[in-house]
Amino acid sequence: MSSKIKIDLESAVPFSFVDFFSDRLGLSVIPEKPTRKTSNWAEDFCDAMIINDSSICNKSVYEHIDFSCSINAYGEIEDIARRIRWYIEHCNYCFHEIAIYTPSLSLVDDIIPHVFERFDLSYYYDRGRPALSSPIVKLFFSYLSISISKNRDEVIDFLRNPTLKSNYDNLVDIYVKSRPTVDLNEDLFISNQEKINGELLLNKLNDLFEEPKSEDDHFNFMSYQKLKEILYELKENNFSIYDGIEMIRESLKNENILPKTRRDNGINILSLDDAIGADYKLVFFIALNEGFFPSLKSEDILFNDIDKSELKSFLSNKSLKLPQMALSNSNINMEKQRIKFIAAILSASDQIVFSYRKINSDGAQQQPSSYFSELWNLFGCTEKNDLLISKYNLWRLQNSTNSFLKDHIKNQKKSNHIDKIPIIGESFL
Repeated sequence: MSSKIKIDLESAVPFSFVDFFSDRLGLSVIPEKPTRKTSNWAEDFCDAMIINDSSICNKSVYEHIDFSCSINAYGEIEDIARRIRWYIEHCNYCFHEIAIYTPSLSLVDDIIPHVFERFDLSYYYDRGRPALSSPIVKLFFSYLSISISKNRDEVIDFLRNPTLKSNYDNLVDIYVKSRPTVDLNEDLFISNQEKINGELLLNKLNDLFEEPKSEDDHFNFMSYQKLKEILYELKENNFSIYDGIEMIRESLKNENILPKTRRDNGINILSLDDAIGADYKLVFFIALNEGFFPSLKSEDILFNDIDKSELKSFLSNKSLKLPQMALSNSNINMEKQRIKFIAAILSASDQIVFSYRKINSDGAQQQPSSYFSELWNLFGCTEKNDLLISKYNLWRLQNSTNSFLKDHIKNQKKSNHIDKIPIIGESFL
């Protein structure tokens, strides 16, 4: 495809990486205008990643990188918060010099406020917080989902939520004695059999849910208003509950709520999509798990590369003009994400920490992403049974009151090269 069509791809990578990605993609990659000089160690680090050979790097590169493994999402943010506190106290970093990059804000938005408050860390969302992560919006989706699932435990959890206007303890007592699948109270819930509209949902929202107060909870208040606006727009539309959930979710997908008062002096929490052009001393890459980043786009799930090639040919034969990047194959999509990843790495001038989670919210095992694994195998451990131990982890070892870190390192040095994992965070305790 790229041999027949001239395609330019704008990129945030510096000039030194343009030729490589142009060759890999078969496209013309346009680099960013040099607004700042990238660190030599970061460029060497990315060079090693590209050619899969860490021997080209000066040993000093290892002083700028670290790897972390946490038990789960909440534990990961706790482990990151502990690291940030250490860097502030031992390396004199300021909040505004630190950033956390995540594949999606939805992976951390519920957790960061609670954890960072405990660790007295100031933070802000440069692009705002996603409305979909608002507790009251989530509660409304839960209310709609109950009409489909009729799950007793979900019904009870909903009725006990303090955000509701009324007390439903009597109804809870009835449902506690019911079967796992319950008959829903017709006055309170919506029947899954009927067609509904935005007006009905708007009335349910007003009748059941306590509206947040702007002065007490700006984020939930604005998310609540956005939800009301969408329901009002759907006022005269008829749809099933399932379709309604999807329409509302899609409408809120790109809605971010900016803080009432901007706090640019805090730690910046932003998605990898927004990391391009950023400049920080200390950068954390979190949730680097398989499926999160890099991720396959929806078209890669619907069509494999052969299907897309055949569809492209069919449409071309019909003389239908397509956008230049339409139906691009998975290799191109993966390379575009690699460009994004490298550009984000180059935004760090002093220190980078790469982190992943072992267990998801359902308790199932998660794997590190291919990017994390590549870097870990290049820099985190070697076939000589070496294991990267950063200054932070040396400090942990010296101040540990138990032997779990020493035992972990000892066991890792005995492990096969491919089985080694980073030094685990405190979340494993």
